[in-house]
Parts: sequence; C-alpha cells; structure tokens
Amino acid sequence: MKKIFSIIAVFLILPSIVFGDQDSSGAYSYEQLVASMNVSNIELLKQDEVIRQALLDVKDAKANWQPQIDFDLMGIFLVNPPSFDVNFDTTADIMGNKMPVSINDTIKLGNTYYMANLSLTQPLVTWGKIGNSVKLYNKVLDIRNIEKSSKADQLSAELEGYLGALYYVERILSDLDQAHDAASELVDIAESSYEQGVIVETDYQKAVLSLRQLEVEKTQAVNQRDELLDGIGTISGIGDLSSGSVSFVPDEERYEDIVSMDPEELEELVLSPSNKSLMMAGGMIEVAELSEKIARGSMYGLPDLALKVSLGYGGSHLPLFQDGWQDKDDWGLNVTVAFSTTLWDGGKVLNSINRSKSQAESARLDLENAKDQLSSQLGKCLRDAGYAMADIGYMEANARLLESQYSKLQDELEEGYGSRSDLLQKKIEILTNDVSLQQRKADLMQNALTIEYLAGL
Repeated sequence: MKKIFSIIAVFLILPSIVFGDQDSSGAYSYEQLVASMNVSNIELLKQDEVIRQALLDVKDAKANWQPQIDFDLMGIFLVNPPSFDVNFDTTADIMGNKMPVSINDTIKLGNTYYMANLSLTQPLVTWGKIGNSVKLYNKVLDIRNIEKSSKADQLSAELEGYLGALYYVERILSDLDQAHDAASELVDIAESSYEQGVIVETDYQKAVLSLRQLEVEKTQAVNQRDELLDGIGTISGIGDLSSGSVSFVPDEERYEDIVSMDPEELEELVLSPSNKSLMMAGGMIEVAELSEKIARGSMYGLPDLALKVSLGYGGSHLPLFQDGWQDKDDWGLNVTVAFSTTLWDGGKVLNSINRSKSQAESARLDLENAKDQLSSQLGKCLRDAGYAMADIGYMEANARLLESQYSKLQDELEEGYGSRSDLLQKKIEILTNDVSLQQRKADLMQNALTIEYLAGL
C-alpha cells in the first residue's frame, strides 16, 4: 500500500505536445501537460503493457473452452528394409471344388514409411475450473485497469502539486532577490558606520551574516525550482522545461474549499467502495476466492471428462500427396470419451485449497489495513491543513502590520528624522514574512491535493 499512498512530496524552504497549442507566451498549460502525460509517461506506458498482458491471460483462459487440435507427421527412410517370408497352406474354391493350395512368398517393405495422426481433444466437464479461470483473469484485468486509472489520478495530482510549488518558489525567489538587495544596502550602511565608529564590529558582522543567509536560502530555492522542473518533465514526458515553459496559477480558493469540507463527509468518500484503492484491495479478495474454487475443482475423485477424436495413418505412401495412400487398410479413425481424475498426490490439492483460503484472508486484512491507512492519511492531512490555514491567517495579519509600520518609517524618513537602516530592516521583515506565507500556502495546497486524491473528488 506504500505505493498507493506515494502521492505528493513537495517540500519548500522557503517532445512537443500535439493535443493543443501553447498559450501566447509559449508556455504549457496544466491541461496540455496532463494530455502529454497520458501518452508519454513511462509509468502509464508500463501500465498499458501490464493491462495488455492481463488481456492475453484472459484470452488464454477462454481458449481452454475450445478444442485442442494436434497434427503429427513422420517419415522414415529404410536403407535396408526388412523382408518377411510368407509360408502357409489353405484351400481355394476352384470351379466349385475345394483344392489345397500352398502359398510361399517373400514380402519386402519399401524404403519409405509414413505415419500421420490428426487428433482433436474437447473438454466436456471440468468442474468449473475453466469457467472460474476465465472469471479470475477477468477480475485481474479489472484490477489492472483500475490500477492504471488510480496511477493517472495520482500523477495528475503530483503534476498539479509540482506546478503549484513552482509558482510559490518563483514568488519566494522574487522575495529573496528583493531582500538580498535590501540586505546588501544594509551591509554598505553598516560598513560605513563601522568605519566611522558609529557601530561596533559585531553589528557589522551580523549584517554580513544576514546577507549570507539570504544567499544560501536563494541557492536552495533555485535548486528546488530545478528539481520541480525535473519532476514536471518526468511526469509529462516533456524535457528541457524552464519556469517560462509552463503557465499555472494555484487555485487557492479551491484548496481552501477542499480542506474546509466536513471531515465526516470526507471520510465517507475516502472509505467508499468506489474508492479505487479499496476496489483493488477488494478485487484481490475475489481473485483469492476464485483460486480456491479452481483448486476445489481438482479435488480427489472428481473426474474430468473429455472427448478425443483421432485419425491415424501408417503406410509407404505419403498421405494426400502420393496416389494409392488410401487404397490399403492403413488408416483408422478412433473416437474416445475419457475420464481423468487424481486419486492422491501427497496432499498437494488440499494444500492448494488451504493456500487459497489463506490468500483470501490476507487480502481481507489488506483491505482493512488500506481503510486504516486511508483514514489515518486523511486525518493527518486535515490536521496539517488546519494548522497551515491558521498560520496563513497569522502571517497575513502580520503582513498588514508590517506594511503599516513600513509606511510609517517611510513617512518619517521623508520628513527627515527617520532611519534608512530601519526602513530597510522593516522591508526585509516584510519579505521574510511573505516567504513564510508562500511556504505555508504550498503546504496547504499539498494537503488539499492529497485529500482530493484520497477522496476521489
């Protein structure tokens, strides 16, 4: 189930598409990236092959209903063919009188001898083994189709998560650039003040250290942007993407609506039988139960019934190709109705039945475990989303306060008694607060998309 719940992992510090044209800026939209994903993503392409193999398994199972036709043809060349002496006495009716006749002859086989056999075997009674096998492989095919659909939903959610994270990273980088400029100016002011003896060296070094910290954070944000672009390229199947190659703005109102839904309603959706993860787990129970039925169809003493028809030939003429092959009594037609059953095999049939029972029970436990994990994941996402919402509210209020303080400092500076250093420091506080705000919005988005995927919204 780890694979099922490997959804979106976006952590912040802080080939051309043929399905539609790019927008006027040349950037790919989310819909275009999803369209490319559906035909280019390696995981989905691999899932297509898994489905194709499952379909072939179904065809193989259905083929067991049809007769099996075999044809064998063998030719023998005798370098020194054997001969047989024929000596026997008999009587012959000659003109109404029975006369004794002695036959003395030598029969020598020809150099060539041919054998051919055409047989048809049709199962008649198999105690449900064929029918249940067809049902089993059809169920596996259903599971594979659901698995691909679930994988496509997961990748779509991941793609939106990457695109949204990229949007927030770009805003963070913009904030960090502005904060870096302000911090650089503060360092210049601090250096001048230190040289004039207005401040001590420690205050100057603190200013330098703050600048270096912003440079580190900017480098980390750039690295994360590149990782996000790689992730978008991997999912969509489009390489060499840049920030300008994609166009996406997170739907923050939608994310808030998702995390604000009634928890009980969400849990009901998550644990609904229509949930694809639970459908796959439930399907595995049916597969195990069908395996048990198939194993019971091979129980000791249950005879399989089959009809076998065979046409054979053996003679010195090549059948169908040499004249005279049908003149002699060298061919035969046999019709056989055969019963076949296993009386004892050391207990392997019983072991197979018990194994299928155990697999069915394991599948039921997997289903319950899946429900527990879904419920637990939903609860965690709702808690994290609630904390992110509260944090966002706090940071937005703090932003309004900082903007008010910045405006006041700006007025004081214009009136001639304010401090440029204080104004720059306040601007850095505003930008730093906005960096944290973008990070929390990204967290909210991640949890909302996870909930949306789990609930199948």
